[in-house]
Formats: sequence, C-alpha cells, structure tokens
Amino acid sequence: MSIDILFELQHEARRLFIAGSAMAANDLRINKLLPGLKKLGETAPVFGRLATAAEELLAASREDSAAKLLELSTLLVAVLYTQGKTDANGEPQPVRGAGIALATNIPYRKLHPFIEALTTKGQGRLEQIRTAYEDGSFLDLRALPAVCAALEDSYSEIADFAQEKLIPAFGANAVPVLQSRLDLQGGKGDGRRLLLLHRQLGAAMLELVAEGASSGSPEVKVAAISILGAYPEQEPLLLALSRDKRKDVRAAAFASLARIGTGPALDRLYEAAVTKDGELVVEPIRRCGSPQLLGRLIQYGEQALKQYSDGEAKQKTEAAGQLLIVLQSLDGAGKKMASVAFPFVQKLLTTPAYIVPETESAQEAAAELLLEMALPEADRLAIQLGNGGQSPFVRYGFRAAFRTLSPRRAVRSLCRPFDRREVQGSQGAARRRARSRIQRRQR
Repeated sequence: MSIDILFELQHEARRLFIAGSAMAANDLRINKLLPGLKKLGETAPVFGRLATAAEELLAASREDSAAKLLELSTLLVAVLYTQGKTDANGEPQPVRGAGIALATNIPYRKLHPFIEALTTKGQGRLEQIRTAYEDGSFLDLRALPAVCAALEDSYSEIADFAQEKLIPAFGANAVPVLQSRLDLQGGKGDGRRLLLLHRQLGAAMLELVAEGASSGSPEVKVAAISILGAYPEQEPLLLALSRDKRKDVRAAAFASLARIGTGPALDRLYEAAVTKDGELVVEPIRRCGSPQLLGRLIQYGEQALKQYSDGEAKQKTEAAGQLLIVLQSLDGAGKKMASVAFPFVQKLLTTPAYIVPETESAQEAAAELLLEMALPEADRLAIQLGNGGQSPFVRYGFRAAFRTLSPRRAVRSLCRPFDRREVQGSQGAARRRARSRIQRRQR
C-alpha cells in the first residue's frame, strides 16, 4: 500500500534529522524506496514529486543537504495528512457517562506524590499513601484509577490499605472503575474488586458472584464463596464447592456454610470435621457455635477416646488427631456446652493412657475448656489435676484455685510444704555466710 511506503520514508527522514543531513548522500535505505515512489508517481503526480525530492536529497552537496531534507520532510508530512481518515466504522452511538461526582479541585502538585506512590515501586510508598488518606487529599477524580489499580499492588499492605480504606472512602463513585477492570479469570486483585463491588451493590451482584464462584479463577472463586455465605439460597452451590479439589476453595466454602447454619450445612461441617478436612473446619465450627453440631462432635470425641484406649499404635495416632480436632472446635464454647462437655473432658483427662507427652497439646486444650465451663466440679477437677504436679495442668490448677479459693487455701492446696530440714539447712547456711562476712571485715 502507498501509505506504508510513505511511513517508511518518514522514518528514514527522521533518522537523517538525528544523524545529520550530511549523511543523506547516496543513502542506501532511501535509494531502496525510490523505485516504489516512482511507480506511485505514475498514478498520482504528488508521489512523483516526493520521488524527485528524494532524488535531489540523495544527490545534494553537504551545503544543500539540510534544505533538501527539510523540503522532503515538509512535503511528506503534508501528503500523510491527506492520507489519514477521521471517520470510524459502524453506526454512531450515544456516549454514556460514568456519573462519577468527584471534583478536581486539589492542585496536581499535591496529588502527584500520592498517585506516584500507587503506580511505582520502592520504599516509603505506604507512608505517603497514609498521609494523603489522613488529610483527605486523595479524594480526587484523577486519583481514582490509580487507587483501583492498587488492588493488584505486589506489596500486600498497600493492596490491603486500598481495599479497606481508600476505595470505601470513594464509595459508589468507585463502582464504574471497579466494574470496568473486573475479570473473573483474574488474580487476587480481581477478588478484591468483587468484594468491593458487592459491598456497594449488594444482592444486585449475586448472579455475577455465583458465576465467579462456579467458574472463576481460584482467587476470584474464594472471594465469591465468602460472599455467598450471606445468601441461604446458595446452599446447594456451597455444598458442591465444599468438595472442590483445592484446599483454599473448600476452606472458604466451609466458612460460608457455617454462616448459613442450615441442617445440611451443619451435616457437611460435621462430615468434614471427622474426615481429612478437620483442620479446615475447626474455625468455621467455632464461629457457627451450633449446640447441635458441638453435641455431635462431643459424642464423636467419646468414640475416638475409646478407640485411643483400645487401639493399636496406628489407631492411637488417628484417634489422638480426632480428639484434638474436637477439643479445638469446642474452644470458646465451654460455658455454653458445659453440661454436655464436662463428662467428656473429665473422662479424657482422667484416662491414664491418654496423659502422655504425645497428646500434650490436646491436654492443654481440654484443661482450658475446663476453666471456660465455670462449673464448680470443673474447677475442682482442674485443682485436682494441678495437685498431681504434671506439667500441662499445674498452671490451670492455679487459675482454678485462685478463682474459687482464698489465696492462703489456694497456696496450701497446690504447693507442697518445705521440708523442715531443708529450711533449717538453708537458715544455717545463711548464718555461716553472714559470720564469714563479719570476720572478713574485722581483718
């Protein structure tokens, strides 16, 4: 096409402007373009004039080369302007505004450091961003794109600050920019955008959120699942996602099922607790706090304790892990579940086969649960265990004793009296040391 030859000639002319017009004599690159220009000159005289100007430049002396190069470039720019198109394909459509009601009253000199901190790398950026947030100078239309883009910042603290502080301050004004950048197949930044959009638009986003939970990228899927916990009608989708092959997806689904708290949701949490996903479901069960679910777990714990007592080495290891999951799930629910949990914890802590170093973390969780119950019998059991002098129970026995007994009785109940001979021996040694110091002074 003729336009391609003209652009090539313009490129070579710029090269000569930089290198110097004296380099134009017999230039090989322009010589290579001459045949094409002459051929175009057969159809349009203006192209022939360009070919003549190029030949004159190639044959010009060092003194005349500058004028010839300027003449060629001027004619070339004029021709290129005539070859351009200003119309667009298709039918005209009305332009829709974003409706962002933000001013641009802040001097750009003051706004520039904030935008630069969001769009560049280096140290000290977070402090600059916080300063702009505190004085409110970031609430400017020109800063909004940079703020929304900061959700993908490689420095997680800046991305978190943008999500938690900056964008919520913009409110609904940030919605058009967030929507334009949202990609359900994107990364963690897109997951943040989905959460922010739902915060502003609520249930209007439900269809898009469900799509993200079903077919989005892993990061978007986790964010979408965390939103679905507010919508009980999404229970079937969450139940399906709780069996996803990705661990983080299952964990997010368990958290949302705990928020829903329906019968099938609780059944799934229990199933996960007694299988391979026990560690993932501990925190959701704590937050849920369902007495029904916790009661089932206590019954399961009693079975695991029996298996631990009667089983072989491998079975003991499995049962110990199951008991730890049950005790961790009950953390914080001791007072609420005291009447049901106390017999289980009592049996657990008074089973000699279970009080071994390998289960010390579970023993501590059980002793902590005793104190949470705030029952007289639970406190008495804690004191009794502390009297035994075994490592994990002493401090719990002290806490129970000082909560229920006078200081003197607490000390008597938990501290072994000193042997009289030990006391007398220590007193005699002190007297001997004092006598020795006096004798040294007299010398």
